[in-house]
Amino acid sequence: MCACRRIGSYQLVEEQMSLVTQAAQLDTKDVWQFYGNSDPALLPELETDEFLRAVHCRPREVQ
Repeated sequence: MCACRRIGSYQLVEEQMSLVTQAAQLDTKDVWQFYGNSDPALLPELETDEFLRAVHCRPREVQ
């Protein structure tokens, strides 16, 4: 049996590549702001549970 790593469907790869393209054009903080995080500079200072409650993540297009 092959123990090869799989990265997913072609649609998932396209979704991931669109994020890479966006991240290459913007500063990291701008990407966080784009997805609804008003003050991304504060995020690293939050405790894990606070971070998970406060952060807005990128919506997934491919399930």
